[in-house]
Amino acid sequence: MRYVDMRDVPTYTVYTQSPTATHITHCTFEGNRTQYGCIVLRLWGSPTVAQVVDTSLAFNVVNGNGLYLYNCKASFTGDTIRDCALVNSYLK
Repeated sequence: MRYVDMRDVPTYTVYTQSPTATHITHCTFEGNRTQYGCIVLRLWGSPTVAQVVDTSLAFNVVNGNGLYLYNCKASFTGDTIRDCALVNSYLK
């Protein structure tokens, strides 16, 4: 996914749970309307390949999680996560 601008999404914005690599590049995710407990960027279940997030922004997530990582390998370069109620990670 490249050069995507996602705003005003009330539920999950990006949810990956895959044994193959996902590349998210130059994307913006605003979560000002995200419902309580929902996640803007969720990377799950990819312990053998790196999920790549490059030069992206997740912000203004007042009710949910800006970023949620679980059992995954991730590579972040030049990313910003700001103004989020929660940022969770459970890396094994």
